[in-house]
Amino acid sequence: MFVHNWNEFELLYREKKDAIAYVKKNWFPWKEKFVSAWTEKHLHFGNRSSSRPEGAHAKLKLYLQISTGGFKEVSDKMCLVVKHEFNEIKVKLASEKIKVPHNCNTPVYRKLLYHVSQFALKEICKQYEKITKGTMAPCTGHFTATMGLSCAHKIISSREKEISLDLIHPHWRIDTLTLNPEDVSHDDGGDPFVKLLDELNAKYQVWPLHKKEAATLMITNLINQSDTLFEPVTQRPKGRPPKAKKKKGTTSTARNPSRFEYVESLQKHNPSKAASVVQRGYEVTNKVSYIHQENNMIDLKLFPDSPSEFMLFE
Repeated sequence: MFVHNWNEFELLYREKKDAIAYVKKNWFPWKEKFVSAWTEKHLHFGNRSSSRPEGAHAKLKLYLQISTGGFKEVSDKMCLVVKHEFNEIKVKLASEKIKVPHNCNTPVYRKLLYHVSQFALKEICKQYEKITKGTMAPCTGHFTATMGLSCAHKIISSREKEISLDLIHPHWRIDTLTLNPEDVSHDDGGDPFVKLLDELNAKYQVWPLHKKEAATLMITNLINQSDTLFEPVTQRPKGRPPKAKKKKGTTSTARNPSRFEYVESLQKHNPSKAASVVQRGYEVTNKVSYIHQENNMIDLKLFPDSPSEFMLFE
């Protein structure tokens, strides 16, 4: 097929001999790398161009913004890009597990729904439409070899009313795909304590000498103790903590009530007690007034010329 098409190409552009000579000299030695006659025999899942890595590169540049960032800054931004991209993939995967394309909601795709990605479902739907519309071409095997999906000829040869999952490459399965590290750690069946020891050993190799000595001492003490007692874990109760209530008056900025305010408050709530408080107040006032008068008495012998009416000063 390639030789036939190339002969037609040479016949069509026979007047441009320099261009044909250039193609033969520079591109013919690499024809197996990009010509579909050779590339369509390998599994590539539809990746025929470099647009995906170029898009990822553009997204990374959007996060970096400048080309003069420090090593720490660039490293943090790259980690941020990977984290956001990972979260987007998880959201999209969860969405595909619950959504069904409208044109695939038929009994033919019953075994594929919620098990295969929507992109794979759409590609299989295009192949099935060739059967219903009668537009099938001779089978070349390129679609199955490159995409890992069943072509129209395989669907007919299976002679089943429903397309089987056995005709789908595991690359397109979303029911067996997990992106949670917790699920992977539980499925491998390994001992978590052994993993912790391996991780500790790996970190121990790069620690400085003083940190190695401190870690060795702690592990030695832990091994030598016959009955190691650990502090119990305090469980936080539900609801509001018991000591969360503020004590009355400890943090208040209000002033203390005046004497008359205190008496008025007692008159409202306890009139008898208020009367006794008022009486005691009068007695204390008279006593203080008498003492004040005594302290202000003037000796007439010292001031003989002073009139008698000024003997007391209030």
